[in-house]
Amino acid sequence: MKVLEIRKKSENGKPLKAFADIELDGGIVIREFRVIQEANKRPWVACPQISWKDPVTGQIKYQTVVTFPNQLKGEIDLLILNAWNREKENRSAERG
Repeated sequence: MKVLEIRKKSENGKPLKAFADIELDGGIVIREFRVIQEANKRPWVACPQISWKDPVTGQIKYQTVVTFPNQLKGEIDLLILNAWNREKENRSAERG
């Protein structure tokens, strides 16, 4: 299993920090995981999801596209967060 790409979002104070694409063993590629970090909290990884507007209430609804067993989800989270942290460290080193 490996991270194919981390796409950092601009630093605008919003919780969404990056998107990540991964390749599972066997060549299955899953895109659009999200790295989210709210103020003063640890970052976490959200699975890809779809959204739509409820025609009755007008509310935006969300549904996860892929659900993983807990152990695999934990491995994916760790893999993505480690890659995201490396990207952050690399950017910091380039600036300073």
